[in-house]
Amino acid sequence: MVLKFGGTSMGTRDSISRVMEIIRTQARLSEVLTVVSAMAGVTDRLLGLGQEALLGKARGVETEIQSLRALHEETFGSLTSSPSYQNWMRGFLDKQFQEIREISHGILLLREFSRRIQDKLLSYGEMLSSTLLARTLQTIDDRFCHSDARDWTVAEGTREGPVVDFSETERRIERLLLPLLKRRFLPVVPGFVCRTPDGHASTLGRNGSDYSASIVGAALRAREVWIYTDVDGIMTADPNLVAEAGILPQISYQEAAEMSYFGAKVVHPKTMIPAVIHHIPIRIKNTFNPTAPGTLITDRSLRRPVVKTVTAVRDLALLNIQGNGMIGIPGVSSRIFAVLGREGINIMMISQSSSEHSICLVLKAADARRAVYAIRDEFRLELERKLIEEVICTSKVASVSIIGAGMRGTPGISGKFFDALGRYRINVLAIAQGSSELNISAAILEKDYKHAVQAIHTAFGLTRDLHVFLFGCGNIGRMLLRQIQESKKQIARSLQVNLKILGVANSRHWLFSPAGLSGAELESLASGTPLEQLESGCERPTNDEVFKQIAATYKSDIVLVDATGADLTALHIEGLRRGFHVVTANKKPLTSKFRDYEAIQALRRRKGLNYHYEATFGAGLPLLYTLQDLINTGDKILRIQGCLSGTLGFLCNRLDEAVPFSRAVAEA
Repeated sequence: MVLKFGGTSMGTRDSISRVMEIIRTQARLSEVLTVVSAMAGVTDRLLGLGQEALLGKARGVETEIQSLRALHEETFGSLTSSPSYQNWMRGFLDKQFQEIREISHGILLLREFSRRIQDKLLSYGEMLSSTLLARTLQTIDDRFCHSDARDWTVAEGTREGPVVDFSETERRIERLLLPLLKRRFLPVVPGFVCRTPDGHASTLGRNGSDYSASIVGAALRAREVWIYTDVDGIMTADPNLVAEAGILPQISYQEAAEMSYFGAKVVHPKTMIPAVIHHIPIRIKNTFNPTAPGTLITDRSLRRPVVKTVTAVRDLALLNIQGNGMIGIPGVSSRIFAVLGREGINIMMISQSSSEHSICLVLKAADARRAVYAIRDEFRLELERKLIEEVICTSKVASVSIIGAGMRGTPGISGKFFDALGRYRINVLAIAQGSSELNISAAILEKDYKHAVQAIHTAFGLTRDLHVFLFGCGNIGRMLLRQIQESKKQIARSLQVNLKILGVANSRHWLFSPAGLSGAELESLASGTPLEQLESGCERPTNDEVFKQIAATYKSDIVLVDATGADLTALHIEGLRRGFHVVTANKKPLTSKFRDYEAIQALRRRKGLNYHYEATFGAGLPLLYTLQDLINTGDKILRIQGCLSGTLGFLCNRLDEAVPFSRAVAEA
């Protein structure tokens, strides 16, 4: 088993204590090898240290070196009181930080901070954390030991990034690391670091520690590689955008790679390469909730849900190259890609019209200006001759994507994706879908990206919430709230739906929360507390403003519940027009003008919405649906007998009990 802990897990004394407990627990169950990142923020601080030295800021450099040393000494020194460990730690830190000081001094004198020097300086973050953790664990169990990953991870730096020599790396792991495991040692190794073929210290780039874990896990044919982070697993959306986002129990390597590329904070695509080759499962787990099962990444995906996640990437720009001179001319696209390749600019998304009149490219906003100049220079003759009209750049763009292996061959996915965007009036600038049908992406304006993610997430059923807004908090409204509170868990268990009350309103006041009213607020309302007496209760705005604020939550499956006795016909019609379902216990909108009834039914059918009114008569008996089912299955209703008015039934019962008529009417 390979365990990998990132910077957040190695951030504080408490989190490192958790890491140690997890390692010891797993070591009791199986053989483990632990890969660790630098302490949180240390890699960035070492990079800043080199840049300060490059600027000649000697005093700032020395201050930062002392601060970094103090961080490591205070954190790891507090984990054990062993005198021998304390003496060893101080000597080790003296040596390591003297080396860092000498490298910084060299940068300061030579005014040179080359890639090779940068790699050497940055490697100290992982070397410090892994060595200190190994020795701390050794004070508890002498089977723990430190092994330097630079001795067996071989990678050559290229323009595109480090390229690992897997064959040589496996040979070295077999020679240097495997003997330790055979002797029942439990190695702790630094992630991120490696050596070039000629022996120089180097790094695997950002997210390199995950890559290190995958490399060593594949070489050792580990049962699984567990990557510990600060979340319970890979989620259906960024929880900062969608509070209801859930954990995915299992995804495929392909899905994980797509998610990472399109903005999800999961393992880097290169991390999967060694695991895919040798079919090593990767599991994403939470250091701070170690009993959670996490997300398993393997070569198989679960069929459900069809769409696994909704992702977004911000800070993008869209380039549009168009002109009649592009139609039917070979080589235009290749020239665009070639010139951007020479500039080192990555294209994130491509969209081209079938007429070849235009081509759209989505790339990082930071590269947009350079890309425009490069393309204009490449096509200067075509621009002069008006064969290409212009290279137009749209800034402040984001991309939203849906990802899932189950999308392949499933009709209606694209329709649902674009319907969700259209419902909330989010304009699509460009569209892309791969032939693998693993993802669909759309470029939109950045201002809309949060709402887009929320709307799409809900449209595909990844949010299992039903959002209710209640009009009327008299006897019926209060009883409904009480019933919802009492049966909430049962509904969630049996129907897999979480009921949330977005707000409650009467004729003068209202209470509203986009995240849903709290349990305490609902209890107060159900027990009869007036809206205006609640802390968040305030004067009710106009119906139009109420609808605007409900729509601004970008929730789908919103249900308006009418528990009033007022004529809210216009409110029902407007709610349906805006795409909300309606449930009413109020008969007035259905018994006033027949044209209003027809308008309600026409809107319901056209919008594909639900309009339920079973509780409007019959004293709560399930009459309407029963009769409708009989008619739908071929029965013919000949005659209906009964007292269908709940009020009349109540009055008759009270009169039978010899209650005076005036008193019975007052009670009714």
